[in-house]
Amino acid sequence: MYDKAMLKKLDIPALPKSRNEDAYKDEEIGFIARSALAMDRNLLIVSFYERGSAANGFPLPVAVLYITKTEYTTRLTKDGSQCWRTGTIRRVLGLAQIYTGPPKVVCLRDSDDDRIRRFLRTDRAKSHGKPAGIDYYIQDYQHTLLEKRLVQTHALKRQAYETLMATVPPLPESFDRWLDNGPLKKSRYIFYKRLNRKSATGYCSHCRSDTPVDVAEARHNKAGTCPKCGSPITFKAVGRSTGLIDMVNTCIIQKTTNGGAVLRYFLLIRDYRTNGNGWQPECSYRNWREYVDEPARLLLDESGKITGTYRCRYLPMLHGYGYGHCRDKLLGPDRNYYKSYMGAWGGLSINIWFRPVQLYPYNLRGVLQRYNLSFSLLQDIKKRQPLDVTTYLCQSIRYPVTVTFEKLGLSRLAEDMLIYGEVPHVYHPTGSLHRRLGISKEHLALARKHDFTVYHLNLLTSSAVKPSLDDLLWLGDQKVSYEVINKILIFTTMHKIRKYLQQQLEKADLNSYYLRYGDGSPAEILAGYWADYLEMSSTLEFNTKKWRVLFPKDVKDQHDKVRALVRVKHDPVMDEKIRKQYPTLDKKYSYGNDAYFLRPPMNFDEFVEEGAELLHCVASAGYFRGHVEGKSYIFLVRKREDPDTAFFTMQYNPQTRIVNQLRGYKDKGASEEVVSFRDEWLASMGVVPAKKAA
Repeated sequence: MYDKAMLKKLDIPALPKSRNEDAYKDEEIGFIARSALAMDRNLLIVSFYERGSAANGFPLPVAVLYITKTEYTTRLTKDGSQCWRTGTIRRVLGLAQIYTGPPKVVCLRDSDDDRIRRFLRTDRAKSHGKPAGIDYYIQDYQHTLLEKRLVQTHALKRQAYETLMATVPPLPESFDRWLDNGPLKKSRYIFYKRLNRKSATGYCSHCRSDTPVDVAEARHNKAGTCPKCGSPITFKAVGRSTGLIDMVNTCIIQKTTNGGAVLRYFLLIRDYRTNGNGWQPECSYRNWREYVDEPARLLLDESGKITGTYRCRYLPMLHGYGYGHCRDKLLGPDRNYYKSYMGAWGGLSINIWFRPVQLYPYNLRGVLQRYNLSFSLLQDIKKRQPLDVTTYLCQSIRYPVTVTFEKLGLSRLAEDMLIYGEVPHVYHPTGSLHRRLGISKEHLALARKHDFTVYHLNLLTSSAVKPSLDDLLWLGDQKVSYEVINKILIFTTMHKIRKYLQQQLEKADLNSYYLRYGDGSPAEILAGYWADYLEMSSTLEFNTKKWRVLFPKDVKDQHDKVRALVRVKHDPVMDEKIRKQYPTLDKKYSYGNDAYFLRPPMNFDEFVEEGAELLHCVASAGYFRGHVEGKSYIFLVRKREDPDTAFFTMQYNPQTRIVNQLRGYKDKGASEEVVSFRDEWLASMGVVPAKKAA
């Protein structure tokens, strides 16, 4: 496109001084257009005038379109200032959502219309079967230019991707053999069928031949050996294996021709299904089928930096296989980087990059040498399969000091960094070893002696209070993060944190869903609930110095109760009603003896505090609504010797004059003494107790 400063200097087609044409009078028309050619007829200029303003004599256009055979731009006048827009003309004029009715943009004269159509080489467009305004066929031409531009852009991208993929070498000849003898070795079966009590026939999927079967040995899912090929197999009864399908994830690391490396991920599938639901209708255990899919590639440069990712799925807009760039996102905070791709079974969202895979081991020495990595890593990789190869390799390149950690006896620290992608909170890339980890020489000796993990180091370097050795070892072994510990340290000591978590672990059901499938170790999960509970308790202004508040008997249960209370937002209207109601209820119902007394709540907050301290639902279930409506009153039962501590909560129906509930801590029923006090209170009002508290 021509320079914008030069375009401004060009004359724009103007409206004539006389405004007598019918177009000015038609109120259904939004804009009137004029056209002209410039730059040796290589540039079309179309000016658009707002009809109402033009009819009143306003001489300036609201928009001027400059369009060539390859590009276009629009100069828009809005609120007295000018700006340039690259959108289609209908969008610029604000007509993008208007599809029906007569043309909203018309040319002032037929010559303007003919000039535009000859330049665009187009016939009159139609909208809903009727002749459309010139804005439609200008927009159609703009869409054509956009499509051509996209094709060129995609071609450049495709060329760049193909150049990148050209650096990837072919798979080694031994790769298929390794797949069969390694990851797929357990996918070898003898499918047997009994003929009678003493004989059976079988088919070996490995040697693909019929074989005799010993009836005494053949048991469904039992391991055995093929009599013909000698391969280890698993027996499968034909009638019980109709839906058998094996899937294995593998990876191979190869050196690229540009000095880097590529991690290629494969999904291997062996389909033995006989129920007609396989990928091939005739698929069965005799003609089982194998599929090898390469869903992803990860490319590294010569320094080990991630340069790009590749998804082996055909994208029509690129006319080839698609790529995406995630770079350091792979190893940043968002480590679980998910990619969605379409498989033969439909849409599937999987973690392509960080799932454990079987790694092709026979070319690793060259790859490790390229990145100056120790050969001991190779032995570690072989020992740990299946392995999250992406994290392991990228972390090895990023932190080569992990080899030194292994040699010094800090194997668990190296494992956290290489296998799980964890890095000490305090870490310096240079300097002596203890300075890199942000600890003293004495602490380094301690770390070597006890084989510290990342969690131990983080607690040692980043906790608000330095822990004792016993506290450090236990909390670190339980993988409790320093962030959670620091939140709890505001309320108590490190030693009490350890003791309390130990007690909670002893009481907790480790097979419960929230501990079994939660994010972290059981101690870390419980500590997280505890930290959240204390934070919410502070928000509700509970007295966290009280032992029962600070150290609840069941932290998960207490957490859930307090969370429900937090959701009960302070209602000023309800609070005012409770306050106004209090004097009347207090005068009529308050009662006491030498041991106990009861009274109504004075405000809305007392409902919340009562539910929080006694761990019941007097606030979260909305009992305050019935209280202010007079349907069922709530009374607080207290001990004379401790009037500020919640003891029991009573629900009383004034219509039936019956006590519906009398609940204590965790909905505990009332003792005989409290029941006697209730009966004494009812008798003081002339009521004979007819129903015991639930």
